[in-house]
Amino acid sequence: MKKKQINKLKKHGTHFLLSNLIILSAAFIISFIFLTKTNLFRPVNFYDEGVVAYGSELVSDGSVPYRDFWTIYAPAQYYCTALMFKVFGTSLTTMRLWDILLRTLMVMVIFVIARRIFGIFPAFVSCLTALIWLGYLQWNGYPGIPAVLFCIISLEFLRLFTEKGNREYLLLAGISCGITTLFRLDFGIYTLAAVLASAAVTSSFKFIKNHTGFKEILDFFYGFFAVVVVPALYFLFVAGPGELYYDLFRFPVFILPAYRHLDFPNVFTNNFDAIQDYFPYYYPFIIYGALVLFIVMSIAAKKALKNEKESSAAVLPALFAGLLFFIQLKSRTDYCHLEPFIFLAILLQGYLYVRLYRLRKGFNYGLLALLAAANILALVVTVNPITGELKRGMPEISGLKRAGRIGLNGEMYNAILYIRSKTQKGDYIFCGNTSHNRVIGNDVLSYFLAERKSATKYFTLDPGSADTPEVQKHMVADLISHNVKYTILFSGFEDANEPNKSAKSGGSCELDSYIKENFKEIWSSDPEHLFHVMERE
Repeated sequence: MKKKQINKLKKHGTHFLLSNLIILSAAFIISFIFLTKTNLFRPVNFYDEGVVAYGSELVSDGSVPYRDFWTIYAPAQYYCTALMFKVFGTSLTTMRLWDILLRTLMVMVIFVIARRIFGIFPAFVSCLTALIWLGYLQWNGYPGIPAVLFCIISLEFLRLFTEKGNREYLLLAGISCGITTLFRLDFGIYTLAAVLASAAVTSSFKFIKNHTGFKEILDFFYGFFAVVVVPALYFLFVAGPGELYYDLFRFPVFILPAYRHLDFPNVFTNNFDAIQDYFPYYYPFIIYGALVLFIVMSIAAKKALKNEKESSAAVLPALFAGLLFFIQLKSRTDYCHLEPFIFLAILLQGYLYVRLYRLRKGFNYGLLALLAAANILALVVTVNPITGELKRGMPEISGLKRAGRIGLNGEMYNAILYIRSKTQKGDYIFCGNTSHNRVIGNDVLSYFLAERKSATKYFTLDPGSADTPEVQKHMVADLISHNVKYTILFSGFEDANEPNKSAKSGGSCELDSYIKENFKEIWSSDPEHLFHVMERE
């Protein structure tokens, strides 16, 4: 090759890398700014957001999950957020910026993967769809975000192995799957099951050059166990196998579903509002159903090109993972649990766009238009909330250092100020409900914002746990041993009535009886009297 041609290739390669760097940088900056605008200042979720915020504060102070406080989440999000608190300060702003960074990285990962596999236009569609959904989802700090991020990365490394044959990719896939497991145990199990299922299905495909056979699967497990073994041994030793088994497996698998279950919604109704609210739950089925059809047709067709068959088989792990995540969605059908199910569909929709476009037939162009219309319809539910957040002005700095400019319920804000006036930093308090014989949740965030300690390891009041006699006796003993003088009781869950077992009384009155006999109300919030401060007599 002539020197002039070599220089021309080098120059072309430099321009290609530079253009990619500019595109990725612009996409990152735009995504981060958009997600900051939609997520940073939205009103707090004092239960879900409070669980992560206060649990992370406890970890940063040296507490160990499962031993020192009750939680059904895997530990990684607590420790990562605790690290952010150590570096950037303990506040909701720090936690939300960490969450926004993770959301931005998910957008970037989806863009890079989709562009590599499907091309620039499908990548742009998937990236934009993911960005809008991540701007809409309200559960800041939710460990499902990093879990899905590393699940997608794991599946991409697995695809790269089938494409290039480098077994290092399997090791990286296993490491990513292990990280997924440390953020959400169930997500890691689903990812692992998807890898094994795809390996079993594709083992007989002769057109695949690099199979994930027994030796290759071992490489995957080497990476997986390299990540999870040390944390697992640590918590087994420190917290004990009994606590670990009950908190992470027995309770969330066999007990909690009966108390949290919400039926899958019916989209077939004449109510347009219901259709636009429920259609996002059905949209992934359109993607996964069409994917199954095209993949089967591609693999079975004798005239199909080898690279078409390979690309079809390469998306099988992500397809299996997406379908397995329906199990998690089915346990409680809400937008929070829709996240992993829909994000893998968003990534994989690029495959359908490419296949339909390449067929270049009028009928397929019609299907392409229907797919685009379904994507838009699934996004309709996000329009008003996102528009509202984009129009939101810069809130004023509150009197609570840890809240910063993040919006708080006025009654909650006043309750925290009042409890701070009655107690000292680090004092033990209890944040519960006006009734505990039936439990849905509680105000966890007040512990964090008031900078006061929970007197009991059960700072999260989960149905099926906090309404049982055993746990309530433990909580009463904790309140007595820590000499608790003040409690904040929340009445907002009194009228909550979900169609599951949480609507029924647990029959336990130990905690309510203790509070009634030993505390009196000294303050309540206005105007709805949602928060009540109780003082020990």
